[in-house]
Amino acid sequence: MYEQVFKQVNFNFQLNRVLSFGERGCDREEVLQAMLAVKDNESWYTEWKRIAEKARNESRLLHSMYYYRMAEFMLLPSRPEKMEMYAAMQEMFRDAFPEVVKVNIPYKDQYLSAVRIVSSTATKTLLIHGGFDSFIEELYIVAEEFIDSDVQIILFEGEGQGEPMRQGLYFHEKWEQSVKAILDYYELKDVILMGISWGGYFALRAAAYDKRIQHVICHGVLYDALDVQQQSIKQPARAVFKLLYRLQLKQLINTFARLKSSSDQLTEWALAHGMFVTHTHSPFDFFKSIEKHTLQDELSKITQDVLLLSGEKDHYIPAWQFTHLKDNLLNAYVESRIFTEAEGGEQHCQVGNYEIAIDYMKEWIKRRV
Repeated sequence: MYEQVFKQVNFNFQLNRVLSFGERGCDREEVLQAMLAVKDNESWYTEWKRIAEKARNESRLLHSMYYYRMAEFMLLPSRPEKMEMYAAMQEMFRDAFPEVVKVNIPYKDQYLSAVRIVSSTATKTLLIHGGFDSFIEELYIVAEEFIDSDVQIILFEGEGQGEPMRQGLYFHEKWEQSVKAILDYYELKDVILMGISWGGYFALRAAAYDKRIQHVICHGVLYDALDVQQQSIKQPARAVFKLLYRLQLKQLINTFARLKSSSDQLTEWALAHGMFVTHTHSPFDFFKSIEKHTLQDELSKITQDVLLLSGEKDHYIPAWQFTHLKDNLLNAYVESRIFTEAEGGEQHCQVGNYEIAIDYMKEWIKRRV
């Protein structure tokens, strides 16, 4: 169940990302008690770090990992503590899962990161990746849920994510390049590709250009990233922003974005993180970068089986994007599902009730693959 703790939408959503893992991912009462002291991004960091260190001292390794992840989340990239929290999260993951081997996949003189989960009964391969703000470590226990679906699982980070991004492999629209490296390395020819959140865009984009991908699961859909960013601006300011952007008035857009950031912590985080992962140096340049994240020219090239999942109260992706994809993937077999509040799956990526989406995806794999 999605819990309403904060009035601030992003605080509430990120908190629920952890609470949704249940006892395995956190101590609910410990977390909720800590959240009473959270008033802003700084106290968010301070409280998550505090309970991360407490859990670490008590050898609650997985709890500590998720808490360090949340401590890292809201920190601006200029803060050295951001890398410290990321490194602590990775350390807790290694300690919690000593049997897991993270593989470095050679790529553009650097590497992509992957973890392989092998099942003795596997007859299929499921590739899983995140989107704008997720790491292998936090998705691992989600990936484990698919072991009984007769699949081997490859969970990976591509450009703009986790370790690859920290090597200078930055976020861009051509996700098929990252997927190709994974498919080539493991010599795979017939796979299911699952993208989570912004990863829904990435998965469909990759499917348009690489037919070794036979099935696509979008656990969260995204058709047009710039529209997503614009939707976070309330009217009438949104209309002003769209006009400025249409006229390409860079300095005015930068001023507009920075003024909004000064009074809105969600905007401050989104722009700072976006510029961090895209390696851009102004809000305008970030918007120009993600403007390329659209499926406008790719829809007709997608011929695979596709599953589209969304929630009726998704605060992040405008509802029209789900409908547009469902109605315009004309050369694909498309199945779609919108989870409702009554079911407990209404939020973005079914945060609050991961199991309802996981169960549906597992059933779809058994039925369609």
